[in-house]
Amino acid sequence: VRSPVSTRDLAMGFAIGIFWACIPIFILHWPCAVVTAAVMKRSKIAASAATFLSNPFVVPVQYSTAWLVGSLLLGDMASGSVGFVAEQSVRETMMQMGWVDLAALLLGGFAMGVVFCGPAYFIAYGLADRLRSGRTSSPNS
Repeated sequence: VRSPVSTRDLAMGFAIGIFWACIPIFILHWPCAVVTAAVMKRSKIAASAATFLSNPFVVPVQYSTAWLVGSLLLGDMASGSVGFVAEQSVRETMMQMGWVDLAALLLGGFAMGVVFCGPAYFIAYGLADRLRSGRTSSPNS
C-alpha cells in the first residue's frame, strides 16, 4: 500500500497473484505471478503476496475443488473421485493421476482463477484505496 504504484496497479497485481494461486502448479505460482505482473506492468509485490494464499494448509481443499470443477467441465472424461488427503502428499496423489485427471485439475484451477481474480481485484482496490485515503487524511502522516 505504501508503494508508489497506483491503487489500480496494486489491485491488478493482487488479482494476478490470486489467479496464479488457484492453478495447481506447486511452487511455480510465485514466479508465474511475478512474471505476469512484470509483463503487464502491475505491482509485482502485490502479486507475490497474493500467491501465498495458496499454502500447505489450504492445498488439499483447493486441489480437490479444482479437480471437481475441472471434472465437471470435462464431463464423463475424468475418472472417479480424486481426493487430496493428509496421509498422502499432494505430489504422490498427483503422480497416481492419469492425464485426464491432471487436465481436470489444471482446467478446474484455471476456471477458479478466472472466477476469483475479479472479486480479488475489487476487494484489493477497495482496501488499498481506503488505507491510502485514511493515511493522507490522518493528522500524524
